[in-house]
Order: sequence, then structure tokens, then C-alpha cells
Amino acid sequence: MDADAFSKTQEKNPQTTNEKTAFKKESPRKTKSDSHLYETLFFQQGDTSARDGKSVYIRSEYHQRIARIVQVIGEDKISIYTYLDNVLKAHFEQYKQEITESFQEKYKPIF
Repeated sequence: MDADAFSKTQEKNPQTTNEKTAFKKESPRKTKSDSHLYETLFFQQGDTSARDGKSVYIRSEYHQRIARIVQVIGEDKISIYTYLDNVLKAHFEQYKQEITESFQEKYKPIF
């Protein structure tokens, strides 16, 4: 089978493609201002401290990655707690409507 025939077969049968590609995100080229926006969003001092929070467990590899991000990009000026608090705050703001809809759809009162 030649390359053209193979690609046409793939177009007709999308289930034969690798499942990992379904999650691959096509991202536009990032600019320096995108990096600045990221730092502005996630590397700002919070108004709470880890002492006021709760403990959670995360994968060891994520902890190492986050610690490195905070050290290098954050220049050790914020804590892991503050970085994660900012990331979660942005997540909740971005997906507020979707979370609310899903919660209301699945939450069934007992009476």
C-alpha cells in the first residue's frame, strides 16, 4: 500500500489513530508576553499561607516539577502552596460554569 492510500484509509477510519493524539494539544507559538502573563497570573503573593490550608497528596513527579518551577521561574519568592493556590484559583475561575453545571447535573438531593 502506498502512502496516499494509507493516509486515505486513516482519514476514513479515525479509530486506527493513536489514542494519545486525542489528548495532544495544538498550541500556537508562545510569545514573551505569554510568559509574562503566566508569571503575572501564577507567581503573585497570595493572601493566605500554608498554615491556613490543608494537606493534600500529589504524585512525587508533580511535586518535583512544581518545586523546580517555583524555584526557577518564581525565583524562590513564593512557596509551592502559593503557586498551587494561584493555579487552582485560575482553574476555578476558568471552569466555574462547567463545574457548576456538572455538579448540579450529578447532585441529587436525598429528599
